[in-house]
Amino acid sequence: MLTQIIFWLISLLCGKPEVNIVPSGQPTREDKIKGLIVGSVIGDAAGGPVEFVFPVEQSRWTARELRLDGRGVLDLSTRFKLRPYFKEAAPYAQWRDNAPSGTITDDTRFKVIFFNALENQPTLDASSFAREILTFEQQFSQEEYVLCREWLKEFKYAAQWQLGRPETEGGLPPDRMWAGRPSMAGQMPFLPVAALRPNDPLWCYKKTWELDFFDTGVSKDIHAAVVAGLSEALSEGADWESIEETMRNTDPYHFEGAKYSRRMLNTWLDFAHDAVRRANGKPKILFEILEQELKAEKWWECWVPVVVVFSCAEMAQYHPIASMQLVLEFGHDSDSYAQLMGAFMGALHGQQVFDPVMVQTVKDRLYKDYHQSMDDWLILLKESTCKY
Repeated sequence: MLTQIIFWLISLLCGKPEVNIVPSGQPTREDKIKGLIVGSVIGDAAGGPVEFVFPVEQSRWTARELRLDGRGVLDLSTRFKLRPYFKEAAPYAQWRDNAPSGTITDDTRFKVIFFNALENQPTLDASSFAREILTFEQQFSQEEYVLCREWLKEFKYAAQWQLGRPETEGGLPPDRMWAGRPSMAGQMPFLPVAALRPNDPLWCYKKTWELDFFDTGVSKDIHAAVVAGLSEALSEGADWESIEETMRNTDPYHFEGAKYSRRMLNTWLDFAHDAVRRANGKPKILFEILEQELKAEKWWECWVPVVVVFSCAEMAQYHPIASMQLVLEFGHDSDSYAQLMGAFMGALHGQQVFDPVMVQTVKDRLYKDYHQSMDDWLILLKESTCKY
């Protein structure tokens, strides 16, 4: 892979021995699917404790105006870890005060709802997903029930509407969610869709579009394109270049051909590369560009995770773990950014790219807190590929 060659050259020039970015050998399709799921959950759990925390804990590579060389990439990769939470439970965050390391947030809870729909409903469609949203709160104790109701409040309005229930019965049109702001909500539950049809980005795009009833327009296009890119990442020989090419080229509803406009996905992918170019190898400058030019009022608009992930991955020379650490040091909605980075890195390189202790930690916490088994999710995905 070109990025590995570049990394080797940088390391050599810096007087460091060659460093393997990823484990040797081509991961199997099964390893890649495991990586997508595990990487996403690890990213969520790693980003949760620092989500919207200010000031952000930064290394010298992001706090000072330094060029990120091979040594810096290695240093960043050693800093990535799971942290405990030092904050109170909140609806969109962790559901336990001062929760232990490996605890997930809403990014993974939405995947729990996705897998519930995949297992419990006869067909995986928008209405089946809506039904699972409406019943999800029933399994929790009173304290968690209150948090769950607040977390899903906006989504339940849209779910009722999806199921044909008018305003008098609790339904409100999805277009009014977050006052019409284009959110990144669809990037939380639907990443596993890529594992239903690996290397079939068109099907994955259309299925994600179908499921994503609570987003509109540009949000649905960006989320569906992300899942199409993950479908490509699961194929043999995929890399970041082929992922991006797939995302750009998978455009069944012709966003790029719209009159008087341009597809926002392509605009923001171009911006991500241009930001890295202008930063000239300095993460601090990249972060300043993102802060000033991302046009993010809430930091969870639909394009923000894509720009942060693609620019940080390029800045970190596509080193999987250094890229995830760089996302955490940028801050803001860090769990959502890191879960997306983890999904891409895991889908490309397989589960073995992640520390086995981290893998086991998030698996154990997910089961203890939600009685959900990632191993069961993987079995369910394997069984469901026959249906879809």
